[in-house]
Amino acid sequence: MRNSATAGYFSCVKKAWCPARVENGSVLTVLENAAYLGPACDT
Repeated sequence: MRNSATAGYFSCVKKAWCPARVENGSVLTVLENAAYLGPACDT
C-alpha cells in the first residue's frame, strides 16, 4: 500500500484503500474496507 502512494494524488484500489504521499513525505491513506484496518496499522 505504501509503495503505491503517488505524490499529491490518491492511487485507489476499488473498494479497498486510497493512499497518497503528501508534501512532507508522509503517506495519507483512506480505507474503504474495514477488513484492511489491522494490516494497514501494522505497516
